Amino acid sequence: MKKIIFASLALLLCGIRANAQDSTKKVIHKHPYVNIVEVGVLAGQNVTNSYYYPSSSSFYYPSYGTGTANRISFSGQLFNGFYLNPQTALGVTVGVDAYNSTIMMPISAGIKRRLFQKKSGGTAVMGNFDIGYGTTWLHNDVNKEKTTGGIMVAPSVGYRIPLKSGSALLFNIGYHYQRFKITTDTSTDTYINKIEETRNYNRLSFRLGFEF
Repeated sequence: MKKIIFASLALLLCGIRANAQDSTKKVIHKHPYVNIVEVGVLAGQNVTNSYYYPSSSSFYYPSYGTGTANRISFSGQLFNGFYLNPQTALGVTVGVDAYNSTIMMPISAGIKRRLFQKKSGGTAVMGNFDIGYGTTWLHNDVNKEKTTGGIMVAPSVGYRIPLKSGSALLFNIGYHYQRFKITTDTSTDTYINKIEETRNYNRLSFRLGFEF
């Protein structure tokens, strides 16, 4: 995952540096603010690392287990930000990711960069990078479970198609990593019974968006 993060950041920084001396004053947007709504799916692997704590005494040794599974989840997100220049936008992304019975609400800092555009006002190849924290504000725990959020990283590339209204259609494909933990504790005064599951979700993301 570190290689993917570093490669994505390097790609965005190279694009910014290549255009750092661009002094164009053309107005491409009606205002410096940007809002982007995206919906899509997350497809890929779940890796679950579990620790089991069963014992009838206060002295116990946890056992360990791991498992993998392939899943498809639905996802949506909203980006609100502003343009530093006609090519680069910074902002905050708030999303909702439905992982089977677990609903995560990631909040992240995001950058969006036009990596290639043949002509001003035309279609463009986009680079995107979000990093933040997946919260559990929308999730309801049941059966003595406690879900704790974790880091979220989402680099992607896409295609931007401008519309006559000044808005644009977006098609993005990328990598989406989410980490969180689920603790199930049914212990009593005389018996310890607890399971701690650390879940690492590595997904490909496919999104359709609208910029306005």
